Amino acid sequence: ILLHWYFKHEMANSTITKGLLVQSLKDLVQEIPLEKITIENICQRHNMNRKSFYYHFKDKYDLLKYIFQTEFIQSNPLEKSEGKAHIHNLCGYLYDNRDFYHHVLRPHQHNYFRLYFYETIQNFVEEGVEVILPPEKKDDFHVLFLTDGLVCGIERWIMDYKPIPPEDFVEKLFMLLESIGLKAYQDKQRREGN
Repeated sequence: ILLHWYFKHEMANSTITKGLLVQSLKDLVQEIPLEKITIENICQRHNMNRKSFYYHFKDKYDLLKYIFQTEFIQSNPLEKSEGKAHIHNLCGYLYDNRDFYHHVLRPHQHNYFRLYFYETIQNFVEEGVEVILPPEKKDDFHVLFLTDGLVCGIERWIMDYKPIPPEDFVEKLFMLLESIGLKAYQDKQRREGN
């Protein structure tokens, strides 16, 4: 019983500590550019020591990844939603948290989190390309090209001073993708003489 209490108590403390670190970073990006935020800045907000931070995270980008994983990925696994619904959920989440992600996803700001975000979108695109293209036609070019476009489009949208609502953004995005897909299909049919 004592061991059970200890582990339960430690998990609760861990959750509280992580929550305070998350809130610190979310507050700080409103005041200081992300690249200038230090671990010391994050810890000072709640009178923690750096050891507490490093017990849970490698660096501030690992903390960013944790925020995205716990707030979005865990509640929206790719396997449970498809295509448009997944992108809609992602854009809804980013829109609801745009004050934070506006500072985190700045173009030309190279950081570990942006790479993680890119890889998350790339996983989604890979699944979509597998549905659209036959296996012999699918290659890295298609996946990377579509991922670049989607990431750039999402970043540009969320960086806008007043981004359009996510429903409108996703609708425009899929209208464009479906139009391109339909045109490609019609061109293929015409070339094959059907």
